[in-house]
Amino acid sequence: MFSCAQIWEAIEQLAQAKGVSTSRLAILAGLDATALNPSKRTKSDGGLRWPSTETLSKILAATDTSVREFASLLESVGKPGETSRRTILVVEDDETLGAVSTQILRNAGYRVHYAQSHDRALKLLEGSEPIDLLFTDLVMAGRSRRRGAGADRPEMPSRHQVIYTTAYDIPGLVEAGTDIVLHKPVDAERLLSAIGGAI
Repeated sequence: MFSCAQIWEAIEQLAQAKGVSTSRLAILAGLDATALNPSKRTKSDGGLRWPSTETLSKILAATDTSVREFASLLESVGKPGETSRRTILVVEDDETLGAVSTQILRNAGYRVHYAQSHDRALKLLEGSEPIDLLFTDLVMAGRSRRRGAGADRPEMPSRHQVIYTTAYDIPGLVEAGTDIVLHKPVDAERLLSAIGGAI
């Protein structure tokens, strides 16, 4: 059997094989440009939404892909060396919020690691597994809570894509050059939309 997440990943791999983005694939299939975006894959309760048979039929027709070929691609999803799932590191000192964000991302098909502390996050970032994106709380417990742009920003390696989240109104944050900041509480649609646009 296969999961909903595997179908979405197979669609992403099909788009990559054809040299197009999922947004472009949606257009080629006669769908809305955002129909295949990560933000559209999750229901309001955080559960993953299955693509319809009509959507799949249009995608296969647009890419000249047979059902047999797509089934073969689907079978390869999740096998070592054959998956292109993006890996996200969630850094959040609030365990409940961290668990919610982690589940939303896993339901959307991402591979997710969770760190409840800055030190743990650094260890994961310095590990052998590549991290594609860092989703981190801008103000962590046990660190300075001085107000002002960049006062509490975790010192993470610059090679990683970063999306910040905070419950604080920090003056000058945008001017300081922080690309994406999501204010808490962050719902599934905003989170997946921001991540989908970043990686």
